[in-house]
Amino acid sequence: MLHIGWYGRGNALRELKQYDDAIAAYSKSIEMKPDFFWAWFRLGRCHFFKQDNDKALEFLKKAKELDPEKFPKLLRSDEEFDSITELEDLKQLFEG
Repeated sequence: MLHIGWYGRGNALRELKQYDDAIAAYSKSIEMKPDFFWAWFRLGRCHFFKQDNDKALEFLKKAKELDPEKFPKLLRSDEEFDSITELEDLKQLFEG
């Protein structure tokens, strides 16, 4: 259950806009539990906040692989992603 602690740390750091540290925490969580959907999703969000859309899409694709049913609903309900919904790769994540 240590992965949950790293995930929680990542969430706190993300809220403080300390994205590099949040990325490190989410990565540690994933290292401990590679199939942890939420860590992959939040990792993608942090890269989005850093305006690194290529990395964001990479991690969001992994999140979608882990939970293809939850992913589109969650992504559509996350207003923070509204500004990148025009990206062709993200459109494919919504549709596919």
